Amino acid sequence: MRYTKKLLWPLVVVLAMVFSTGPALAQQQLTAVVTTGALNVREGPGLGYPVETIVFEDEEVDVLGRDSATVYIEVRTDDGIVGWAGANFLDPVQDYEFFELPVTADFQPQAYVSTGALNVRTGPGFDYSVIAVVVYGEGMNLLGRNATAEWAYAEFASGLEGWVGTGGIVSNANLFNLPIVDLEGNPPDDDDPTATPNTPTPTNTPVRTATLPGPTDDTAVVTAAALNVRSGPGVGYSILTAVGRGTELEMIGRSLDNEWTQVELDSGLIGWVSTFYIEFDAQAFADLPVTDETAPYGVIDTGALNLREGPDTDEDIIDFYYEGTLVVLLGRNSDASWLYVETPDNERGWMSSFYIATEYPLLSLPVED
Repeated sequence: MRYTKKLLWPLVVVLAMVFSTGPALAQQQLTAVVTTGALNVREGPGLGYPVETIVFEDEEVDVLGRDSATVYIEVRTDDGIVGWAGANFLDPVQDYEFFELPVTADFQPQAYVSTGALNVRTGPGFDYSVIAVVVYGEGMNLLGRNATAEWAYAEFASGLEGWVGTGGIVSNANLFNLPIVDLEGNPPDDDDPTATPNTPTPTNTPVRTATLPGPTDDTAVVTAAALNVRSGPGVGYSILTAVGRGTELEMIGRSLDNEWTQVELDSGLIGWVSTFYIEFDAQAFADLPVTDETAPYGVIDTGALNLREGPDTDEDIIDFYYEGTLVVLLGRNSDASWLYVETPDNERGWMSSFYIATEYPLLSLPVED
């Protein structure tokens, strides 16, 4: 018996040492480093949540968890703010992978506006009233859909909720995987056989456009008190005339960045109006040809992006620009991994193409030295 005990005690000690290392590793605070110029930290794991703070390139944050799809990481900043940041813009500091983190939130389907301007409505159909207009690049959380997935119920960072046409958004999720919801974004009551959440019923709610005629397939309706019609797609072009709220305009073209629409008035006058101040059928707008010859554009789709002297991260930083900034695409390097751009304040330099959203074929840009 003594001999047996002498053998067992070293074994117990060794086992205790082995298993005691597990909790020590579990208690280690994992961190990650920011890999983009500036990164939004949001209240929740999606573009539709408000931004709490911004962390900048090379800053380290504590890592607390992830969403169920590892699209967003729950982080804590140096000043103690806890929020969510995009996993694509963080790199682990220690030897671990983000998918090994505990799941602390469900995956949140999200999208951004992919057209110049998009109406947010009270219900899933063109018969419903417009309650707001959101512009190109604006993010949203997707909470539900109608039966055909032609409309999605969305939540925006401002707290606004409403319906958007899915033809005007780009999503990170399969829209048919969203739940079917009623007008207020709630699951329909299965016990109520009269519930028809996806049948459009015009609302009598008094809103901005309630008295305006609705757009047809090829027409738009002016929603501003007075809207300038210009000779070209930009505020630098001369004003040809002005039209009032409710005026119907025939749409005949659009600018490459979708911010301006070419229209024809009843008088036969052809000009350009800001897309933000007209109501239109989203699919009809998307089908319009690009009829201006302005330079191609892109939009920054990360928290902030550095503008550099050359096409490499070792090059000096000229400045940085926030998410949603439109830049003119002037050229590219040989593999289009970097783009030569002009910013709204007329600075020129290089930006990583990975963080610029555009429909323009990058390989069609000229190669810059």
